[in-house]
Amino acid sequence: MKLFTVRYEEDGKTVKAPGVSETVIHQCDLHFAAESIDVVWNAIADIRTDPERRLIYLVETAPLVTVLPSIKATKSSGSGRRIMDIHSPPGTVVQYMDRNGYPGDVDHCRKAGLRKDELYEVAEIDTHGSWSGVRLKEFSGQWFNTACFCIPVLDSQA
Repeated sequence: MKLFTVRYEEDGKTVKAPGVSETVIHQCDLHFAAESIDVVWNAIADIRTDPERRLIYLVETAPLVTVLPSIKATKSSGSGRRIMDIHSPPGTVVQYMDRNGYPGDVDHCRKAGLRKDELYEVAEIDTHGSWSGVRLKEFSGQWFNTACFCIPVLDSQA
């Protein structure tokens, strides 16, 4: 599997005033996992043929993705674990550590139902100044401090 990104733009809301017309242009990104660029090219036929949308680019963003059938994290005291990268792409598997972050971050995680050493999938990451938050696929709509998560140490790495 390869990862591809498609960026296109489309017209947004138009504001008209006497003698002035202003249209907001939206840029949108789509992400695909496919065997070849031809598969993605065919999948975006509606974008390519829509006069209201303009294709900016289609690019291969990762040449090869290895899909692991199962991941078993070691339940260690934390040695060897790395804090998650705040630039992790969606789909990255992270492990909840039940520690770190600002006061209240761990309580928020626990109240939401996260369990220590459990694995979760990154849906989205957002960074604001000195704080970065992660939204997990399993807990849509909720944000958690990225400091509470690590990259899991796999049995084969231990």
